[in-house]
Parts: sequence; structure tokens; C-alpha cells
Amino acid sequence: MLRKGVFGLSRRRFALPAQKSSSCTARLYANMAHLEAKEPFAKALRRRTNRRRTATQAISNISVPIALSSPQVYSALLAAYHTIIVAFEEEFEKRRRVYPRLNAVYFRELLRAQAFARDLAHYSDGPLPPSPATLAFVKDMRAALAREPVLIIAYSYVLYMGLITASHKVVPWITRAFELKGDEGVAIWDFKGTIHNIPAFRKGYDVALNDFPLSEELKDRIVDQVHIIFEGSTAIFAEVRSSAVYSNTVKKVLFRACLGMTVLFTVIFVWFDAFKWALTTMFFPADA
Repeated sequence: MLRKGVFGLSRRRFALPAQKSSSCTARLYANMAHLEAKEPFAKALRRRTNRRRTATQAISNISVPIALSSPQVYSALLAAYHTIIVAFEEEFEKRRRVYPRLNAVYFRELLRAQAFARDLAHYSDGPLPPSPATLAFVKDMRAALAREPVLIIAYSYVLYMGLITASHKVVPWITRAFELKGDEGVAIWDFKGTIHNIPAFRKGYDVALNDFPLSEELKDRIVDQVHIIFEGSTAIFAEVRSSAVYSNTVKKVLFRACLGMTVLFTVIFVWFDAFKWALTTMFFPADA
């Protein structure tokens, strides 16, 4: 006897045979794989790394207010990424001479080593020694590019396009925080001298990625390497947050905040007492 479901309809009528259900699932996954294969690589790279990028940005943004309250903390971050950028651009020059096809994703407009050096000279009195997390990042990068030179795409995507994407937000913060004049202190974020139309350039960059000959396996490796780069960046920010300079800056910020709140509440209480005295004098005069 057939069991009756909702509205008295037989459940067996709507049940798919196990073999048919599995074949439908297989076709569904096949269609999804086909769509992903047709997706431009630049778009797929953003989609497949978006969650990790968002998490890394959230972790990094915790440090931004503190970093921008102290030139010492900001210069520590600059020093770390100056070391990374110099090493990366050295590797890029070396690898593209051995593998000329890498020239398709090489853009001289993006080079940032000199810009990092100018900003670092603006915020610090002299060169800072590279930190352990920075040295580990550079070591892993050199090893990865020695194994698979095409992973240069992953580093270029994170280091360069990250600067371009965030520049319009970060430059106003830095300018206000350090009371900068003109373009001083923001060279790493300033692409106006080399890129006149950033949206058009980004489209051209995407076209170069999409046209670059990559197997599905290499695409997967590039995505995996982007995740590794984000992990290295997180380690650098964590190292800066654990430094004595950062801790002292946090203490100063908290002290200023507490002092400001104390002054604010003092003003409020004084105003309230004065207001109460004025009301008492007005409605309940002493000689009444």
C-alpha cells in the first residue's frame, strides 16, 4: 500500500530513482565545471580569492587606525613591504628574461620599489632591518617562483592591484592623519604619474590575465598561491601589532581617548550644575 503524503498525493510519484538522481547530480557538476572553465581567469581569480582577501583586509584594517596615529608604526609596515617589493621586482626581472612569455603580464607602470623608498625616507630617519615575518615571506616567494615562475601572476595581482584598488581610500586617511602637504608621504599609492586612466588600465590588466596561456592546473596553483600570500601578509600585520612600538602607540591612543572622555564628562557635569543653578535662581530666588 502506498503511503499518502501531503494533500493525499503519493510520495512515490515524486521520488526519483537513485540512478537517475545521481546522473542528474553528475550533469549538474559537469555544467558547473563547464561554466567555470568558460569564466575569464581574472574574474575567476577575484571570485575564488574574495573570501580570504576580505578576511585579510578585515585583519589589516584593525591596524590602520593605530598605524595612522603613529609614523613609527606606519614606517614599520612600509619597511616590511619595501623589502618584499624590492625582492619581488628583482625576481620579476630575472624570471621574465628566462621566460619571455611573462612579459605579457609585466607592466612597468606598476613598479613600486622607488616609491616605497621615498615614503620610507619620509617617515623614518634611516633603513629599518627586515622583520622575521618579512624575511619568511621573501624566502617563500623566492622558493615558489623558482619552482613555478608563472606564480609571478599571483604576487603581481596581490601586491600591485591591491595598492591600486585601495589607493583612493587610503590616501585621504594618510593625508589627514599625518597632516601631509601635496603628494609627500603617499608615493606608493600615487599612480597618476604612470597610469592616467586607472579603470582602463585595470581592464587591460584583466585582458592580459585572460589571454595568458594557462592550464586549469596552473590556474589552481595561482589561486592557492594568492591564499598563501594573504597568510604571509596576515603574519606581517600580526608581527607589527605585537611590537613594542605598536603597544606604546595603543597605550597613547587609549590614554588620549580616556582623557578626552574625562574632559567631555567634566564639561557636561559643569554645564549641568550651572544649568541647575540658573533654574533654581530663576524660579526659587533666595529673597522670596
